[in-house]
Amino acid sequence: MSGLAVRYARRWDAKLRRENYNLRLWILTFSGIAIESFVLFPAFPAALSFIASIGQSQSQAPEPVAAQVYLILYYVIPIAFSVPASLAFTPKRLVSPLNILVGAAGIYGIVFLDYLIDTQGLSLTEKELVTDVQQAIIIWVVLTGLGAIIGFGETYVVRLLVGLNGDMEALDSGVNPARKTFLIPVSFDRLSTVLEDDTNIQAWGVSTPRRRKRIITIRSYSSSDIQVILMVRPFDPNNSELVTVAYQKSFYSILQSEAASRVRDGMVRDVVGQLGVAPAIMNRDSGLSIRAANIALVPTRSALAPLSEASKFYVGLVASTLTLLGLLVAEFYIHPSSEFFASSIVAVLVAFIAEVAPTVKQYLEDRELDKDNE
Repeated sequence: MSGLAVRYARRWDAKLRRENYNLRLWILTFSGIAIESFVLFPAFPAALSFIASIGQSQSQAPEPVAAQVYLILYYVIPIAFSVPASLAFTPKRLVSPLNILVGAAGIYGIVFLDYLIDTQGLSLTEKELVTDVQQAIIIWVVLTGLGAIIGFGETYVVRLLVGLNGDMEALDSGVNPARKTFLIPVSFDRLSTVLEDDTNIQAWGVSTPRRRKRIITIRSYSSSDIQVILMVRPFDPNNSELVTVAYQKSFYSILQSEAASRVRDGMVRDVVGQLGVAPAIMNRDSGLSIRAANIALVPTRSALAPLSEASKFYVGLVASTLTLLGLLVAEFYIHPSSEFFASSIVAVLVAFIAEVAPTVKQYLEDRELDKDNE
């Protein structure tokens, strides 16, 4: 009875953790939508000017001075907000620019149509007003569709920069922990013969085993959604330690998975069945178990981690770049000049990328090297 109570307690603890993290994620997402909406509400007069210019000759059409700048801000604000927001709390939760863009587009559509009718309804004929509304809806649909495409691309960039959601505490919580460690009552050499057998490797659909010193590592291909890691080392002359990690990799997260656990359990059954022995459960916090967990958590590591550990130069560079971008936005609202603003933003971002790209590139190369060496 006590065992059943413990299982239910673990299940509810894991459920409450997920709900708390999801609530935080939605709060951050709606905060991003609110910021984007607040910054871009002044774009409505420029949008009206642009709609009014449709169908006019080039000489008659008013120049939409701010339209390009607002368009740039519309697509830049979500990714600029999502990266720091995703890393603001521990454990992190990836805030999607796509959700911010689509959410803000919905607000813009409703509020702008109301704004258009209120400001233009008395000065235009019914036919002209209907025409402007139709044109506004067409423009909104095009910008929203483009925003969805760009938002997906930005979300992929954020995913690369901040890493996937997930930590080993979450993977090990609940009734179906990702890690399991077994004591196999056979020698390391005998166990390695089974693990490195080509027939087994093909049947399991895993990559070629890697042997480093007295440790063998077997893992699923990185492209697979179901991820299983097996690591083996000698425990003593007559016993071996087998560490397993099983989880599922989605676009946003690594998470517990019954399907992955079934694959892992099937592989372990194959091993002990061919050896004709019965495994015993071991403490999963052994050194090899921690090492296997670190391999599993590689996709969750942030590519920006080197900047947080970098010299004061990089800290100052990030701070000064953000300050300069803020001053440019403030200057634009005080003295609108779309050409100056756009060129300045591009120049600042290019300079920033040129400075940090070598550090980020080196980190990514080191991470790939770590994968190969594990």
